[in-house]
Amino acid sequence: MEKKKKTGKTFRALTACSVMGIVGVLMFAGLIGEEKTFSDQENRTLQTSPDITVAGVLDGSYETAYENYQNDQFPFRNQWIYLKSTVEKMLGKTEANGVFLGADDYLLENFEKQPEADYAKTMEALKNFSKTNENLQQYFLLVPNAVNIYADRLPMGAPVGDQDQAMDVFAADLTQTSIQNVDIRELFRDNTDTQLYYRMDHHWTTDAARLAFDPLAQSMGIEPEKTAFERILVSDDFVGTLAAKSGFHTNQKDAIAIYTPKDGLDVVVTYVEEQKKTGTFYNKEKLETKDQYAMFLDGNHAEIRIQTPAAEDRRLLVLKDSYANCMIPFLAPYYREIVVVDPRYYYGKLQELIQAEEIDQILFLYNANTFFMDRSLKNIK
Repeated sequence: MEKKKKTGKTFRALTACSVMGIVGVLMFAGLIGEEKTFSDQENRTLQTSPDITVAGVLDGSYETAYENYQNDQFPFRNQWIYLKSTVEKMLGKTEANGVFLGADDYLLENFEKQPEADYAKTMEALKNFSKTNENLQQYFLLVPNAVNIYADRLPMGAPVGDQDQAMDVFAADLTQTSIQNVDIRELFRDNTDTQLYYRMDHHWTTDAARLAFDPLAQSMGIEPEKTAFERILVSDDFVGTLAAKSGFHTNQKDAIAIYTPKDGLDVVVTYVEEQKKTGTFYNKEKLETKDQYAMFLDGNHAEIRIQTPAAEDRRLLVLKDSYANCMIPFLAPYYREIVVVDPRYYYGKLQELIQAEEIDQILFLYNANTFFMDRSLKNIK
């Protein structure tokens, strides 16, 4: 009996020491670890330490930002995500970290909408921006995500947010502005035989962008049939951000294709902050990295300027997220200049840019998941 008591005490002591050791390692790692601003694994900006303000405390935004900061900066975060999802998959779970393991080995990211207060600020900013630029043609292409269009691939009973309802509300709100809405949801639902989204990544495919280009072009006064494009396969082993975010890994890999004008197109692409110029939309070195989608326009940059010898002297401003990166090559043949701005990273004055570049048209191009969680658009002026 005495021996069993000693064994029990020893086991409890070892357990306590192990737990304390793990906690100590995590605390030490958190103290010495550098704060990360971007996740290569998930291809997204991470929440950094938020500034505390009276307004932020009162409206709850500071608490939300601090909780996101703790989650995003947790030591060994990627390893914990993979371990957690592996165990959950063994137990039959089909959701991890906001990603569902669906039919045909599709990973589908759940839809979340930003708090109503943030959405209201975004819409107010869009209304003011639209009114300031009412002399310009303005368009908004809000791209639905796989969780919307591929709903039949979701696990049975998956608790997904209603993206359709949020997009309907946004479309109604947009009628109060001079921004024309381009809705491609029915087009996509009628063409699900085309692979519209990557299996392992949150982006749409270039084939989906090509499909969406026709209604977008018609809305913008472009004649898409004037340019014939050739489809070229550039990768067949793409494993994207949703695999890393969820930890779910299958034997499936995705193909990446590009579309180039059959008659060619001379372009000068300038990455403004980086002071770098190139003669192509594609950085094929990115195909050797985890984020192969970043081959389109070299990933996300604050400001990019694209110049072409287009016959018509039209100038377009694109305000966007990463979904636009594979759409812009389709637009390029029709514009003398395209200025591309990602509001998440851009801190210049848009109105000065619009005037200096003599912009004729403005296109907002976002995917719904990013748009309804992004807060950067509420700062456009």
